[in-house]
Amino acid sequence: MPPAGSDPALPAVEPFPLPFLGTSWVHRGFRYGVRRGLLVLTSLLFVAVVGATGTALYLGFVSLFPPGARVAVHAVEGAAALAALVAGWVRQRPVNRVPVTPEQVAESRRRAGRAAARSYGNQGFAVLMTPVLPALAAYLLGGFLAALLVRETPREIGARQDYERRVAEASRQQERQVHRDNARRAPRNGPTRR
Repeated sequence: MPPAGSDPALPAVEPFPLPFLGTSWVHRGFRYGVRRGLLVLTSLLFVAVVGATGTALYLGFVSLFPPGARVAVHAVEGAAALAALVAGWVRQRPVNRVPVTPEQVAESRRRAGRAAARSYGNQGFAVLMTPVLPALAAYLLGGFLAALLVRETPREIGARQDYERRVAEASRQQERQVHRDNARRAPRNGPTRR
């Protein structure tokens, strides 16, 4: 699809900028690849830091058990974490197939700003969840990876559908206008005088 405004015959419709991707999702060129790669790397770095913090917290909790019980606790937590990782991945896959409209993206960003203050109250709850933290983290990691490692995100799909709909609508309006202009300029066929 050519860039908006590059072809004078096509109407100029601005694409909706997506968070972290801007408008690079329209053409999926080098800029898109760089932005998407940086998004994945930054997200994985964030997950690694959160995982290291959670692991340190979990190891502090497990150190309270006698040495013989630690092996059993690690085995149970490992099995639960593996099952939760798969469950998180499986649960997220259908969500990736549902396109999100640009209006829904804007609304979710507004809600996220208001929810930031409320999230601080949940930190104490995370400390109480320490025994099941590895399984919970694996579940969230599975869903996170499933959402991150897709060819095209639901936001991109929804934005692309909206963009293509707006381009088609603008093109139809332009065609109708050209048709009206041509109809006004065309000579009227009527009786000719001699």
